[in-house]
Amino acid sequence: MEIIMENDYKQEWQKFLVKIYDWAEDEPKSWTAVTLLSYFLVKYKTVNELEFIFTACKKGPMQSKEIKDATKIWKMFDRDRYSSLVIKEDKLTYKEQLVGILKEYINWTFDVKFRGRETNVTGLGIFAVSNFMNEFLQWRKARMTALPRRNDPLPSQFVAWVESNAAIIWKKQQLAVLDDLNALYNYVEAYDPARISIEAVVLEKSREFGIMPKQGHMELSKK
Repeated sequence: MEIIMENDYKQEWQKFLVKIYDWAEDEPKSWTAVTLLSYFLVKYKTVNELEFIFTACKKGPMQSKEIKDATKIWKMFDRDRYSSLVIKEDKLTYKEQLVGILKEYINWTFDVKFRGRETNVTGLGIFAVSNFMNEFLQWRKARMTALPRRNDPLPSQFVAWVESNAAIIWKKQQLAVLDDLNALYNYVEAYDPARISIEAVVLEKSREFGIMPKQGHMELSKK
């Protein structure tokens, strides 16, 4: 009986480790503590080029220390706010915001807090420390205050380049303020995987100008 159970748990681990890459890409509405753990694991491998080693656990991944840590982190950020909401649309909006913060928390830890150190993040436990969480929230608040605004106009030099080299873009897309570049990014990601459209050309040039980040969209203040 024990041998059968051990084999079952091994299969659980194998399935879990294969699925994490799909789960990490899930839409916010589908996120749970398991998705949060998956996002961490994928980020860990990307940064360190190593597979994360779990704390010894004879049972399946749902009984591991790491999933318990992920659940604790989720609860510390949520504080039962999600369960207190009644309207479906409010729940979805709140969950999108929560997942955005959780992703940012993971990214900040790897890309800002521990960036450049010989040893990066070694486990999920540090994410569940209140002092560490508060440091992130203070950093986030300061960063949000310093972010450019969505309706800030595009830099004049970039606009001049578009006028001279890609004016056709204005017949297809709106392009006047910073948030319009995020709209271009969304368009290219959804409809132009080959990156051959005029939208992709303009988007890449905005990166050369240092407006858009090399990867992802631009973080902008909503105010």
